[in-house]
Amino acid sequence: MTGASRRKRAQAVLFSAIMVLSMVAVGVGGLAGSAAGQSIITVDDDGGEDYESIQNAIDNASSDDIIEVSTGTYNETLRVPTSNLTIRSVGDAVIAPTEPNQMGPRNRIVDLSDASETTFSGFTVQGLGSESDDSAIYTGNLGSNAVITDNKVIGAKAGIIAGTGGEGAVIERNEISNTVEGITLLSNPDLVNNNTISESESGLKTYGGDYEIERFEPSGNEFVNNNIHVDDGSGNFDLEQLLVNNNFDRTVTVQGDNGNLHAGIFGNIQPAVNASGDGDLISVSSGTYNESVTIDTENITLQGPNAGTQYDMPREDEAKIRPAEGNDAFQIGADNVEVSGFDIQITASSVGTNAVYVTSNDDTVSGNATIRNNIVTATGDVNEGINGVFVPGADGGPGTPNNILIEGNEFDLTGAGDGNSGVNIVSFNGGERDEIRLSSNKIVSDPGQIKDASSLTVSENVFEIGDPAGLEYGTSLDVGGIDESTIKNNEFNAPNTSGVTYVSDTDESLNLSGILGTNTFDRAVTVNDDGGPKTGIFGSIQPAVDAASDGDTVSVRPGTHNESVTIDTPNVTLESAGSAAETTIAFDAENRNPAVEIEASNVTVDGFTVERTGGAGFSQAVAVRATDEVTVANNTLTGSESTGEPTQGVLITDNSGDQAGNTDTTVTGNDIDGFDHGVAISTQAEGGIDDAQVESNTIRNGVIGVKFSDYTNSDQSVGAQVSNNTLANNTHGVYIFDDTEGPATTNPEGVLSADGIGIVGNDIVNNSETSITHLGDGELEAPLNYFDGSVSISGDVLFDPVLTTSTENVEADSIAETTEYGSVLELESDGERALAVGFPAPPEETAGEIFTDLDVTGDAFVYDNAN
Repeated sequence: MTGASRRKRAQAVLFSAIMVLSMVAVGVGGLAGSAAGQSIITVDDDGGEDYESIQNAIDNASSDDIIEVSTGTYNETLRVPTSNLTIRSVGDAVIAPTEPNQMGPRNRIVDLSDASETTFSGFTVQGLGSESDDSAIYTGNLGSNAVITDNKVIGAKAGIIAGTGGEGAVIERNEISNTVEGITLLSNPDLVNNNTISESESGLKTYGGDYEIERFEPSGNEFVNNNIHVDDGSGNFDLEQLLVNNNFDRTVTVQGDNGNLHAGIFGNIQPAVNASGDGDLISVSSGTYNESVTIDTENITLQGPNAGTQYDMPREDEAKIRPAEGNDAFQIGADNVEVSGFDIQITASSVGTNAVYVTSNDDTVSGNATIRNNIVTATGDVNEGINGVFVPGADGGPGTPNNILIEGNEFDLTGAGDGNSGVNIVSFNGGERDEIRLSSNKIVSDPGQIKDASSLTVSENVFEIGDPAGLEYGTSLDVGGIDESTIKNNEFNAPNTSGVTYVSDTDESLNLSGILGTNTFDRAVTVNDDGGPKTGIFGSIQPAVDAASDGDTVSVRPGTHNESVTIDTPNVTLESAGSAAETTIAFDAENRNPAVEIEASNVTVDGFTVERTGGAGFSQAVAVRATDEVTVANNTLTGSESTGEPTQGVLITDNSGDQAGNTDTTVTGNDIDGFDHGVAISTQAEGGIDDAQVESNTIRNGVIGVKFSDYTNSDQSVGAQVSNNTLANNTHGVYIFDDTEGPATTNPEGVLSADGIGIVGNDIVNNSETSITHLGDGELEAPLNYFDGSVSISGDVLFDPVLTTSTENVEADSIAETTEYGSVLELESDGERALAVGFPAPPEETAGEIFTDLDVTGDAFVYDNAN
């Protein structure tokens, strides 16, 4: 065979082989051809695969290729120029550029805008922070029909953007967090479903104008803790349907006067307020909102889930407003605004923190404000100056808010200290306002002050008040429209609190008698002059006493007052308006203060139960210091067992600061039970005690009924008469000390003289050790007392004659006119002789006739019974 023949033969065989291969290829259809055109390219930053860089794999890929990226961190940005690529993570692949210049002029980490039909899935894309200008994943321009699924985007300015030209995108099952805009739509996507967007300024955002999209319905998405969940700039979302088809941790919506929602779905209140307009209703769902809200658009209603539910009714889960420490919760700076249905808690760090602050200035009218059905509490430690609602005013111009309605709220600011105000409405520089209404609220601690109003209604409120004041009215209050019907049907309580003022009427413009008659007080104290109550209505005695002037009467209605009272204004009467059984002053002896301390002259304390509630301190129910003409009358003084220093029912002493001397103190008509010393008359200064009268009292169940002692070391004398008392069931009835320690007392320093002391006409019965003990100087005169057949006398005491019947049975106008008297005889028998004692008939002469002026000079008496 020639060479030419061999060449022809080879050509024929090769041609035949090509034909066979072609036929095989055609026989298997397109399968082999498809596999050949869809290569799988692998990437691993540690090597061992096709590429170590994702971008290198993209640059070398062809249409329809699949790029699979293994676990690792890829510090690069991606730009996809080839259509129909699938780029997917097959592990935990993280794309995390480290420098802004890596992204180029487009500022995109993953840029899908130069190719269509791209699938990008399974990656974590780490941005450079919300302050940067980066977009984590961008499709647009030529990048239509992108499929972006199952990615995590963290910390970029924009999470996923479907830009202009990016129509038909499928955005599903992505997790986007800490961005400015989570998903931004500048073109119409195909699907935005089942994504989770959290901790972002805007979760899902659209724009209007050239970027307006057509209406579509995202569904199954989760929105968590975004400032704005859905920002509907295009206005083409069906927001009601979005609320149904997606999940939100909390929502704030804006409803126009046409009843439709607009602007978006918000995760915080302030952006919703910023997006609202005149007449809008802003509805806030339950949840916690850590923000302060400023409202400067007129005619806005801002309502939480309990807008229609008063504080004392069953409420739904709350919208909880928790501003930062020291910040107000709401500031209202526009006219006709309502804030209702919230749980507000402020954390006070300084004076001037408010739950609701109705601001004002000369250029802004912020009246017609309604604060309704909120629960307001406070934490911190700022005594006075924290407000539930604060409405200041300017100078009477447009900056003075009028027509304020505060209704159905509960204010409890006790967690931030004492003296904070539930409501504080006050004008400065004499500005005056119209129509203040405070209705159906509960205010715990200080209700605050309402000043400078021409029309005021306070009704159906419950006040549980602390220190210092309740409702306070300033001197510029217009009396017009303020009468007994203005403040009505309120309940005032001050449980276990002293120093309370319920209604302060410093300019005496209110009808306090009318207010007393149309409101309920757990206890009420008034200061009265000839014209009736003045100054205010108090929940404690001390502020009323402090407000009293010379000649006033402080009248205390039934109730219990846990406090100590000091009276240092002369000519003041402190009296109960009911009985002693109904009106109690309870004091704890632990603080060593008397329940009532009198340091002024011409003072009367009349008609109380004074109750010692415990403690080991030296204390008195009533202490009368260096004064003149004080009367303690018709009180029930109840002691308790002392665990330390002695207790005293009434102390009469001559020492009070720089003053000395006590004259004409009268203790009368009291029931004194259970004190170590029922009445203690004690010199403690050089002034002395003169003309003290202890009369017509019952003193029982103590250690000493009436005690006399001298603590001056100058052997003082005392002028005191103890008469017509019942001294029963004590250890000692009457006890006059020398300078040695005695029962239930510290050591007196002086020896008290009996000169000037008279113990006359008393029932001194059933005292376990002595009826009368006299250890001082001189002879004690104690005639015409009743001892019930058992008398025990110690010391130099002249006690004859004695009464033969109790003082209450003496049928005479005075002890001096009685004939029911006799002598105490002690007879001893030697056991062998009988003793017979004969008594003549009772004398017809009175004791006063026989013993002129009871000037008894001996203890042996001869009775003239000739008649």
